[in-house]
Amino acid sequence: MNEIKYDEKIKMLEDAKKQIIELSEIRILFNEIADLCNKHKYPCQLKKEILHKIVREIEEIIEKVIEDVPKEIKIIQYEDNNKSLNNEIKIYDDLPKCYYTFDSEMIGNTLEQLLSIMEGKEYSYQKAIHQTYKYESNLYGSESIQIIQKVLLVVQGKNKYEYYYDRNDISNALLSLILKGKGIVIAVNENDYKKEISFYLSKKGTLEDLIVMNFCKYPYINDFINFVVQYRYINKLVDISEKELLDILIKFIICKKESVIQRCVKHSIERREQLIQKMNREKEIEEFEKILKNGVPSRYNNYLIDRLQKNENNFDINNFLKRFMISYKYEKNTAVITSWEPLESSENIFIAKINFESSINYFYDDYWDHGFIDINIEDDGIIGIIDISNINFNVNYIIDSLLQSKSYKIDKINDKYLRVLYLPNNGEYKDEFANIDNQLDMNKTSYKSKWDLNRETQRMLSYLKEFELVSNFNQNQLKLYKQRKK
Repeated sequence: MNEIKYDEKIKMLEDAKKQIIELSEIRILFNEIADLCNKHKYPCQLKKEILHKIVREIEEIIEKVIEDVPKEIKIIQYEDNNKSLNNEIKIYDDLPKCYYTFDSEMIGNTLEQLLSIMEGKEYSYQKAIHQTYKYESNLYGSESIQIIQKVLLVVQGKNKYEYYYDRNDISNALLSLILKGKGIVIAVNENDYKKEISFYLSKKGTLEDLIVMNFCKYPYINDFINFVVQYRYINKLVDISEKELLDILIKFIICKKESVIQRCVKHSIERREQLIQKMNREKEIEEFEKILKNGVPSRYNNYLIDRLQKNENNFDINNFLKRFMISYKYEKNTAVITSWEPLESSENIFIAKINFESSINYFYDDYWDHGFIDINIEDDGIIGIIDISNINFNVNYIIDSLLQSKSYKIDKINDKYLRVLYLPNNGEYKDEFANIDNQLDMNKTSYKSKWDLNRETQRMLSYLKEFELVSNFNQNQLKLYKQRKK
């Protein structure tokens, strides 16, 4: 290969430098530099990485310009690029002073507009007081002390307050607001409201985020801030007016039009669903109030006792309805209803006064004698039966949480009927309750006691009517009823 003359070398070097300058101009875009800086945690390592990348880029460009470039030219261009890189990093050190800093009220009002557009809801910029806690070191370690902070924030609708209060040192009202996606905090200061806000700080080539609480629920805000900073940098807007900022906002919205349209459609669907839910809730409440006022809608053309006596679905009254457990001290046995006297009867409720008997084989042991004897018990009470075939949830939930009563023994006869028993002695007997003269004469022993039949009948009727009402509710109506009970 012929030796290249000195003036040709100079020309090739100038062409290479020209390519380098063009490359540098292309690379001024904010995002590329920001990405490089954000990846860098140690300034020296950043310079090495960028230098290494620049070297590769320059080699590719020079190889396209000329196939055979003398090594000394490459060395010169590497040194020149190194100086250019240092100057470029120095420029970015100065960026926050003019491009990353905004008048707080101006940027707050702009973010208010951005959030309102993107979220389809009303947001507002405001100043507020935040009473919170911070930890301070002392001789014994550290302690939390209460402080007052001046905050600038943009919040959604009814979440706007002039004062936010933390209940203790582990709660944070503003953080909760952010995590719920109800607003953003753009500045916090203990002394006074900040007049200017710097979103980033470039220090020795490293971009540091100065936002106290980030925009985790609104990622497009970071995109907008970067968009504004890049726009100011490219157009050398050291000072910026609110009108210019709003113009940039419009440009950003246009650039993000597909995303904006998608969000508008999403918000429209959400609002439609919310409206449907609201209408359903109102309808639910209307039906709920109607049931409370008029009672359970009729489903049958006869009374409950009529259906029971017809033994529908082979229902055995004698085995299931007329038998229940009682106890004598620690011994238990089945009691049988021997007769009943109807007191109340309706479509879904039947109440009757009952007499019942039971015999319990009991081992007694006293000073004079001991052995097994049959304790024959006679007593009376009230039985209530209710149709629960229309229930929409677990019947035990109603019994345990809504209709608690220690006065009643409640049994589920089958999937259609529930039995409620009022027994004056609660089905538990002892010798001292027996109406006898001789304690050892236990044949047909009466345990009947005085109680008010009319009062207990009305009390059970009220209980069963409430049970009838609740068992016909759906899940939402049950929640409404539970709230009313509280």
